[in-house]
Amino acid sequence: MDGWTQQNSPFHGGEQVAQSRVGVRDRIERQGRRVIREFMPDQHRQFYGQLPFLVLGTLDQSGRPWASIVVGPPGFISSPDARTLRVQAHALPGDPLAQTLKPGADIGILGIAPGTRRRNRMNGWVAAVDDQGFTIRVTQAYGNCPMYIQKRQIQLLSESAKTSPTQPQDHLDPAMQDQIRAADTLFIATSYSNSREDITFGADASHRGGKPGFVRIDDDRTLAFPDFAGNLHFNTVGNLMLNPRVGLIFPDFLTGDWVTLTGQAEIIWQGEEVRSFEGAERLFRIRIEQVLYLKQGLPIRAELEEYSPFLDNTGSWEKAQQRLAVQDLRDQYRPFQVIQVESHRDSMRSFYLQPQDDHGICSYEAGQMLPIRWRPAGGAEDLTGLVPISEAPGQEVYRITVAQALEGSFLAILFNSVRVGDLIEALAPRGEVYLNSSRRPVVLLSAGIGIAPQIAMLNQLTKQVDCCGIDRQVWLIHQSSERSGPAFQDHVRRAARLYSNVQVHLVYEPSLGTPPIENTYDGVGGITIDLISSILPLEDYEFYGCGSEAFTQKLRSDLQSINISTERVHLISLE
Repeated sequence: MDGWTQQNSPFHGGEQVAQSRVGVRDRIERQGRRVIREFMPDQHRQFYGQLPFLVLGTLDQSGRPWASIVVGPPGFISSPDARTLRVQAHALPGDPLAQTLKPGADIGILGIAPGTRRRNRMNGWVAAVDDQGFTIRVTQAYGNCPMYIQKRQIQLLSESAKTSPTQPQDHLDPAMQDQIRAADTLFIATSYSNSREDITFGADASHRGGKPGFVRIDDDRTLAFPDFAGNLHFNTVGNLMLNPRVGLIFPDFLTGDWVTLTGQAEIIWQGEEVRSFEGAERLFRIRIEQVLYLKQGLPIRAELEEYSPFLDNTGSWEKAQQRLAVQDLRDQYRPFQVIQVESHRDSMRSFYLQPQDDHGICSYEAGQMLPIRWRPAGGAEDLTGLVPISEAPGQEVYRITVAQALEGSFLAILFNSVRVGDLIEALAPRGEVYLNSSRRPVVLLSAGIGIAPQIAMLNQLTKQVDCCGIDRQVWLIHQSSERSGPAFQDHVRRAARLYSNVQVHLVYEPSLGTPPIENTYDGVGGITIDLISSILPLEDYEFYGCGSEAFTQKLRSDLQSINISTERVHLISLE
């Protein structure tokens, strides 16, 4: 039988907790049972036979993980049968693998081909070690996504490495720090084992990639790097939740130098530091216990051909630091100039606000509001209020959106009076309701000006597809009384055409019985629970509602009537 054949889960407790934390436990369990096998399919066996190097994760006698690389001409890895991998190679000079590779030892395996951005992973144990190499008994095997792999064509040197083993250190010297700062690739080893009978436990080897500089040196014993979106199995994260020990390799493919270390990892799940690094879902902070620097110890070379396209929308520590510095000004009004005004039909306008001091905008989450202070020309006093931000995070300016319909309101005054060149003061964005980081499907429900923060959420969700391959399902359902169609209609329709995970349903709420222009809306009558039920399968969604207080109160009552958990309902009232 193909896929996972055992009754117990293919994921251990740490992995399951991480999956539950981001709301994908049930979905990934189903997926894991399809793609994780207790043997290698033929295509994986053939793939390993084509590789010139293999990444391994093992444990030393103190239980510390080490990541390692073994090298050989294509064919040095073979598969006598679907549950066995044979490696005709030995540990490279100076690599702790020479001591950790012993019969019975847990081992993690990563096969990676940078030239094609293909990789497969396996877990198992060492069945035998001999003069020619070693044999691995496979317990889990699965394919892995190509994200964040830099494209390189690996060339094997004709001569073996001639490095002189260095003495272990407990800190990074300047040469090590320089190599780590320049790295765009690292390999990571983790482990958790409590029973050989449970094949979901054991050692693991994985890959992380980023723009050069994605690993930050905090001091000579501490480094940090972002963890971007992955396949949601959480093999590395799950191991670290149960056992914080970790091993890392930083290879330099141009020189053959490599840094290998072992230490303790801390997972930083949330906070301003995570939010400030664009694309990061969490951070790893590593405290080093032992490190080795192997000069020209890697007998392979490769020049960079192309960075992973998934890195285009990821940040840098420099930008993150700039954003963190601005956080000290969160509670101070700062000057912003209106540099652009954009009209959406006749009912709404967006203003683009550029900071006029020496700082950028404060970081924010999709769905949050901007507190502003503004005095109209000729006005006697300042007007203050909260305005919805209608663009996803990661911008250099704020885009706020206001409506004409709310006559006499703060938003309506802004709509009628603000012009390009005006100065508006703003605090940092606020709001406890915003798009969360779970992977549950999202339902965006809005009326009138409520579309504005929903556009920020929609744009963030489509951005995650482009940036990280996260195709979180989203339904946008919006009601409007504009005969010619709601504001942002073209934008949301285009998103639905371009992204298979986006579905849009626009519904016309009749005003004085006037019908809408033909082919503008998908339905008539406003958002009701019957409409929601007819569109959605009603699984474990996250519901975000935004509009007038009357709209959100009715929405809350309607969703409660069909037993939607209050934890899954997030409402923003705008007046």
